[in-house]
Parts: sequence; structure tokens; C-alpha cells
Amino acid sequence: MPGNTGQIVTGAAAILALMVATISIVSQGRAPDSSLSRHTPQAAATSAELDEQELLDLLFINSFESNQAPQIVSPARRYASPLHPYEYPVEVFDAEDDPLLFALQAGPVGMQIDLFSGQLAWPSPMLGAHSIEVVVSDIFGGFDTQAWTLTVGENSPPQILSMPPVEAQAGQPWQYLPEVVDPDLELLDHALDTAPVGMTIDPETGRMDWVPEMAGNFAVEWRVQDPSGAMDTQAFTLAVEASDDAPPTITSTPPVQASIDEAWVYSIQAEDPDDNIDLFRVVEGPVGMQIDPATGRVEWTPAEVESVQVTVEVLDTTGLADQQSFTVSVSATPGTTPPEWQGPVALSAPLGRTSTFQLAAFDADGDALRYFVEPLPLPDGMQFSSLTGELTFTPSPDQVGDLALEFAASDGRFQVYRDFTITVPP
Repeated sequence: MPGNTGQIVTGAAAILALMVATISIVSQGRAPDSSLSRHTPQAAATSAELDEQELLDLLFINSFESNQAPQIVSPARRYASPLHPYEYPVEVFDAEDDPLLFALQAGPVGMQIDLFSGQLAWPSPMLGAHSIEVVVSDIFGGFDTQAWTLTVGENSPPQILSMPPVEAQAGQPWQYLPEVVDPDLELLDHALDTAPVGMTIDPETGRMDWVPEMAGNFAVEWRVQDPSGAMDTQAFTLAVEASDDAPPTITSTPPVQASIDEAWVYSIQAEDPDDNIDLFRVVEGPVGMQIDPATGRVEWTPAEVESVQVTVEVLDTTGLADQQSFTVSVSATPGTTPPEWQGPVALSAPLGRTSTFQLAAFDADGDALRYFVEPLPLPDGMQFSSLTGELTFTPSPDQVGDLALEFAASDGRFQVYRDFTITVPP
């Protein structure tokens, strides 16, 4: 459509121009589908040769039965201020990406619409209520209309233009950043009136965030308000589906005894069926307790006799979590006896079966023990529990021979090492 871009048309003249432009485009031709039929004018027609009714007749004759009409998808901006120009970009969806033409069917004096972009403008809005109707047409006669009443007042309320995402998944972050316009260009305040537990809203931007913990339907209602109290509200139901992801699980047992001025250490161990552990953190704990978020190693040096409540948490990348709560008792006198290893150090694991070994140590102070092994990763086919000291091994033929491993038993204060040899006979 060379030479016409940016043309502004209004009223009855807009409709006539729309028809003429449409027929011109149709006569130039989009290649017809062989399975369909449409009428093609035998000679070029001009607005001087045809009256308005004939133009309308030609417009609809030249439409495909299969043509899908365009749809206006944007909400009309219903309020304006006499102090600021009114603008509304009409947004349209056309399934076939046909060229589109816009016209202003009804509107106040001075309001204009761009024939090709659909940009509606009124440079100097006048106080009062004004009826507006716009029409959009594709080149094959499909069309849609939008009509509304525009209110121009001394103080116009803000208007919510966007639609929220109404589906979410348990454990997955949900977010909604609404689109709001205010004809008076004032600072706006956003607030939640009805929301599920844990949902938040930014009072300045209106951005809402939530990580649902369970499936279900949740009612949400929020409002945006200008300094004079004029407001708009939006209510919707958020449907949360159950997550396919499984949460992580903390598998380690914490040491619950500590001594003044002695380092207390807890290396959290966790399992995740989806293998997507993200971080560890201390949810509740005494002053000075620190954790490595990547490894889950917790350290603390108590300064006085006390009992402290500790809660640690592991999260996966989808936000699912597991928590562990326990009480650490701090005494004035630390235990003085390190753990002692028991049992043989030479072990045998025959081919063709799974062998289980119980590694064990004794602690005279009655402290809970944890076990560690080096080097890591363990050989293929081997599994080890740091909680129980149980070692399982299903050797393969390429592992025949001796495997050297170093194990440690720890009571939280002392860590005692022992070398083990596992022999895989041929």
C-alpha cells in the first residue's frame, strides 16, 4: 500500500476509504486457493464509478468462505484526562496474517485513527462521556468491531489492561506483572485484597510473586489506586496443578552435642530423585552459625552453655524443599575420648553378587557418629551410608584386584581415620 502509510481517516469518510482500499488490494490479488473460489473484478473499480452500497457488495463478494475474521484483543482505554492526550493502540489478532485496515465508526470531534496501524489518538480530550466505536477489516471482508464509552474527568481512575496467568504448578514460581494506565499520570499504589498465603505484591510496580506449595484453586483479588482514591480492581482464580517433581530429602543425622569454644560441624546430606538440588540454608539457628549453601556444611562455635533450636533446609531448583529441626545442647566440658574403629580392615567382595559390609566404630562418650570415605567418587557399583556406616559393593570383572579406601569416623569433635582394603578375587 505505497503512499498511504500513516493516513488518518475518521467517520463516514473512513468507512468509504476502507472499502476502496480493500477492493484495490483484492483486485491486485492474493493467489486463490485451488480448492476455493472467489469473484475477481473484471475491471479496476474506482470510488467515482461505484456508490457506497456497491463498494460494500464487492467487499463481501470478494471474501473467502474459509477466511477467518480478525479479532480485536486489546482492552479499550476507558478513561482520559483533559490535561493529557488520549492514545489507544488497537491490538488485533489475525490467524492468517492478512493486511488489515482500521476505521473510526463513531467518536468525538478531533479523534483520529491511523488507517493501517490502528493507533487511536485524541490530542485534546474534552470533559464528558463519549461513545467510540472502531472497526478493523482484512482484505477479504472479515471484520471485527469494538465499542466503548470514554469518560474524561478532572480525576480519572487508573485502568488495568492486562490479563493474569491463571495456571501454576506446585513448587514452581508464579509471577504476574500487570499493565496499568493512568490518564492523569499519577503515582499509583498496588495492594492485594484476597490472596493465598505467601503471595506478595510490589506496592509500586504491582508485580505479584508466589511459589504455591500444593495443588488447588486459589482466589486472588487486587487493586490499583491513585492518590485521590480512584481505583480499578481485578479478581481471578489461580489453578495450581500438582508438580511432577519430587522434593529433596535430608538423609543425615545432626550431632546434637556441643562444647564451649569447640567447633561444632554438621555436613548435611540430602537426596533428590530428580538430581536437581539447588542450595542449603539455615532457617533457624544461633548467632554465628554459618552454612555453605552449595555443600550444606554447617559450622558454629558456641560461647556459653545453652540449648539452641536449629532448623536447616535443602531446596531443589523448582523451589521444593525439605527441612530438619533439632536441638543442640552445649556443655561446659567437651568429651575427651575419640571414636575407636572396630572390626577387620581387609574385606572380600566376590564377583557375581552384592556384598554388604558394616563398618563400625565405638564412642565412649556416647556421641552420635558419622562416617566418611575417601577418595570420591566411589568406584562403580559401590554405595556407602554415612549415617550407618553400611557399605555395599557389586564388583565387575574389570575391578578384580585390591581397592584401597580410607574411612573416617567422627563424633563432631574428633575424626579418626582407618584404611580398608577390599579385594575382588578373580
